[in-house]
Amino acid sequence: MAPNDVLVVFSTSNHLLSKIIRFFTKSQVSHCSVWFTLFGVPLVLQASVGGVKPALLSEWMKHNKVVQKLKLRIDVTAGLTEALGLLNAGYDYVGLFGYFYVLVGRWLSKKVKNPLASPTRVVCSEFVLRLDAKDQIPEWNDLEWESTDPQLLMENCGASFETAVELVPALTP
Repeated sequence: MAPNDVLVVFSTSNHLLSKIIRFFTKSQVSHCSVWFTLFGVPLVLQASVGGVKPALLSEWMKHNKVVQKLKLRIDVTAGLTEALGLLNAGYDYVGLFGYFYVLVGRWLSKKVKNPLASPTRVVCSEFVLRLDAKDQIPEWNDLEWESTDPQLLMENCGASFETAVELVPALTP
């Protein structure tokens, strides 16, 4: 991963919340995050239990299984700046339950907004969608922040992305 690369990473784990999300969404992924380097240090920025927090990639890898890594082909500096502005924002636990209504709507082929989504707290997919601060990712134009789950987000990553093959970013200066 080059110093200016930004990756969107889809993952899963053995944690109970991950299993619940995969069960209800019938998905292979339960989480998404943003990877980048800062002063040569590979970091993961994510909205997870406890809120929006950075983590060292080496620590994150101990508890998560990568399903897909996608490198953005466009400059998302503005979006990454917005995402960094959310550091320490709370995790939207209540909004997570609101996804039940969204999923029922999908099963009935109806578009339903998450009635429990918080205006100040975020879940992982909502957080990652904020990378598109300048509406440069056309695949994401029709996705709503409060009703997009990680699997739906992954399915809507097209021409603006390329598959990232390097698992651990180089630590060169």
